[in-house]
Amino acid sequence: MKNYVILFFSLSVLLILTQCHTPPSSKGEMWLTTGDETVRLQQVKKMYDEEQVAGMNNPDPVIIRINDSVRYQKMIGFGGAVCDNSAYVFDNYLKAEDKMPLFNQLFGEEGIRLNYMRMIMGSTDNSFEWYTYNDMPEGMTDEKMEHFTMEKDEWDVIPYYQLAKQVNPDLMILGSPCSPPAWMKDSRHLFRGSVEPRYYPALAEYFVKYVQTMETEYDLPVEAITIQNEPLYEQFVPDPRYPNMLMTAEEQGEFIKTALGPAFEREGIDTKIITFDHNWDLYEYALSLLNDPDVKKYIAGSGFHCYGGLPSLMENIWRAHPDKEIYHTECSGGGWGPPDFPSIMEWLVGHIFIGNIENFTSAVLLWYMSTDENAGPITSGCPSCRPFVTIHSETGEISFNPEYYLTGHFSKFIDRGAWRIYSSNVESTDNIRNVAFLNPDGSKVMVILNNSDTERVIEIQDQTEIIRSVLPARSTATYIWNNN
Repeated sequence: MKNYVILFFSLSVLLILTQCHTPPSSKGEMWLTTGDETVRLQQVKKMYDEEQVAGMNNPDPVIIRINDSVRYQKMIGFGGAVCDNSAYVFDNYLKAEDKMPLFNQLFGEEGIRLNYMRMIMGSTDNSFEWYTYNDMPEGMTDEKMEHFTMEKDEWDVIPYYQLAKQVNPDLMILGSPCSPPAWMKDSRHLFRGSVEPRYYPALAEYFVKYVQTMETEYDLPVEAITIQNEPLYEQFVPDPRYPNMLMTAEEQGEFIKTALGPAFEREGIDTKIITFDHNWDLYEYALSLLNDPDVKKYIAGSGFHCYGGLPSLMENIWRAHPDKEIYHTECSGGGWGPPDFPSIMEWLVGHIFIGNIENFTSAVLLWYMSTDENAGPITSGCPSCRPFVTIHSETGEISFNPEYYLTGHFSKFIDRGAWRIYSSNVESTDNIRNVAFLNPDGSKVMVILNNSDTERVIEIQDQTEIIRSVLPARSTATYIWNNN
């Protein structure tokens, strides 16, 4: 009898120990990009090698715990923009037989699955001519939008939005003007000045026509609009070289609550109104609009650029108005930025993507989708912006830039409607950044940036799962797994 008791006790202890020790999961996937660029968004066949770990200088794991019952913002999407210069590159340098394969790489399941594109309403910084969708002869106006036309974008820009939507039917579009028609402005010029208040109803009708035309004529529903790209630009650059408009927070608020909001309501338009659309450090502009209940009732959220301030400032927006979304609507690296791939990775993954998302941003959009090998064509705008892809003017060769691979660590795996969930942040001790998500289908995603000079063992602890891997120095990894 005594032997049976001992045997039962031993089996009980073994069972308890087995339940307490969760073996590493074999169900997860790991996709890796290394700082030396020998591996770029590739799936790792063997995530954890005990012999390799035994030979490491620091085999102690970096433990990251997640809790999917703690949820923050819902994710919307990732993408960029096709402006006139990108369309020119696609039209003139991209070989016909490469067009669909490239768009599959950008928007398709086999590529990085971008699902959001920003569209400038009219000309932008590197356009070949300056125009809007309702240009009138000097001294004439068109407040009823009888001469509204998107013809100039119909032959170059719009086909690429349609092609992207063909590849990814879930594609969303954000419309943003650099300037309204000149006849609405006190300057009567596309490069400077402000809309006269008497033309607020006409400007609201301009947005109505844009949204309706995009959907009915081009089968491109517009998910959201911003009212003005960089509305305070003229304060910092008094003599702009390309279309823009000065619009103070007070003016934008008055336009929304007296003209645009009621116009969308009257026409039954559910396109989101996103306010501001300028740099992080100017966030009080957006905050003042959200603090006005007569404005707030019409807007879905605020949009921000990366060219001033820090993404941590977005927490001020979220804490004051957690019911409103935050969009990151534009950012570009280029000749002024980090010169080497590891530094670009630290900036783009750590600062732009993780930095935005951990501060409650739901959509992260970059800038140009493509340029030529000289960051062109360049007319009056950005002289060295780096796009997702470079298409060489002489050969048609396609080069995939850091923006492509590093955005892919997010866009390829995070679905629209995914929740950002709690994950422990170990940056302060290990120089490692991370952010985690719960997809609508129940799968989980974590993106980790190892910004240290040494490889590390990563241990993700998720309820009954423990996922271990070796993460090389100066690298980014995306993990995807399912507890089911």
